[in-house]
Amino acid sequence: MEKEAAYLSQWFVRYMKNRDLAFRRIRSVREEPGRVVVEENSGKVTYYLVVPFVKDFLAALNSVDKNYEHLGVVTYNTPEAFDSLISSWKRLVGFPSLVIYFVNPFSKLDKKWVIRPRTHNLISDDESLRLGLKSLFSSVDPVDPRELARIIA
Repeated sequence: MEKEAAYLSQWFVRYMKNRDLAFRRIRSVREEPGRVVVEENSGKVTYYLVVPFVKDFLAALNSVDKNYEHLGVVTYNTPEAFDSLISSWKRLVGFPSLVIYFVNPFSKLDKKWVIRPRTHNLISDDESLRLGLKSLFSSVDPVDPRELARIIA
């Protein structure tokens, strides 16, 4: 599991740096145990928890300081992570700035999909929530933990 976490963390650092090449808004991106910290030139600091195979978003978020103004989670795109997103949805919308990255660096489709539960909740209705999120989930190949371990070994 450590290799998978390290790979995900390193991938996310590269992604954040590459995404910022044109805008130059990021002052620093650094890896810390279990998280990636992104500091912007404006002073905004976002803490991204790196939870490779999240089974329970609420448990992961309960482990962090509630005073973080900007918070994210980076996880592999697994069916279990998707199920946790759905089952935790009502509580996740209570985190004002929460952003979640679902990643598969080896996907033949997109490599990641991103959701901001509070914002998404404002623009979607309860009836279409699961279908809409399932569509986003399907835009990235799901990660098989055994296959991932074989690839990054």
